[in-house]
Amino acid sequence: MVYKLPMKLRLVLVFLVAAVCAAIPATVSAQSRRDGGVSFRLVSSKVSNPQGRQLTIDPDAENAVWDHCCDGGKWKIRFGWHVPREMTIGASVPIELSMKVDSYQSGGPSGFQMNVLAPDLAEALAVQAPTPGAGERRVMFAVRDYLRDRDEFSITIGFLSGGVTYTYRRQGTGEVTPMPAPRDGGVWFDLVGAKASNPQGPQLTIDTDAENAVWDHCCDGGKWKIRFGWHVPREMKVGVSYPIRLTMKVDSYQSGGSSGFQMNVLAPDLAEALAVQAPTPGAGERTVTFAMRDYLKGMAEFTITVGFVSGGVTYTYRRR
Repeated sequence: MVYKLPMKLRLVLVFLVAAVCAAIPATVSAQSRRDGGVSFRLVSSKVSNPQGRQLTIDPDAENAVWDHCCDGGKWKIRFGWHVPREMTIGASVPIELSMKVDSYQSGGPSGFQMNVLAPDLAEALAVQAPTPGAGERRVMFAVRDYLRDRDEFSITIGFLSGGVTYTYRRQGTGEVTPMPAPRDGGVWFDLVGAKASNPQGPQLTIDTDAENAVWDHCCDGGKWKIRFGWHVPREMKVGVSYPIRLTMKVDSYQSGGSSGFQMNVLAPDLAEALAVQAPTPGAGERTVTFAMRDYLKGMAEFTITVGFVSGGVTYTYRRR
């Protein structure tokens, strides 16, 4: 026997089922937002420069030059740094600091410092002049779980009572991360990928995101440990020139005689190298300028390759 429900009861049940069905996707969606990964992306930078014309700060190239004269002496100091472009909750990401004294004239030695400030992070790099006159440091920033509830946070690179503050904005799960819009209608290229080539195997460690490599070699011809560092732009506009930084440091060297080591950078209309002799001077750095020539606006993609030890990293840039 088939029992038929009264019309009013059937309508009530229909509405209850519809309400439950509508509520389930919203509950699942809310839960997935809580459980899914939350990332923050670099969206802006703000410069503070109390030194005026003696201090030149480039927040995009991540460097500054202090050409000081003449209160207490005359000196030229370069500050460099690298902050992440994107971060995910639960990860730890490197922040790099470097200083180099190009020239120094004063009655005695002096100490100079730069620092990094971020949520639950306060670290510094100090360098003495005139010697050793250079230093670098990498600190790790833990993107802790409580940051998922924030819309924004900042990382500040400080030096000479000023510096650069980088702002990171929350990108929710499933959100489409917008690319920065061209500021003046020009043609822009964004860094979209990196590919490492490592013919040395386990003796060579390459980190494409942190932009460094360590060659711990033993024992064909000797034993040595060499650090390679570099920095390439994250975005570029046709018609503008950009710095590309190369650095090498010999941490240790054991061999029957001196040796020369080299790294290079290859890009459209650019082929430059940095060479360092071991055991002395055992370190070097070089900044080369890459001109974004007009013909690049007709390309969909191009690459910049940082090469070392018969391998290296190829960075791909794509037209917006």
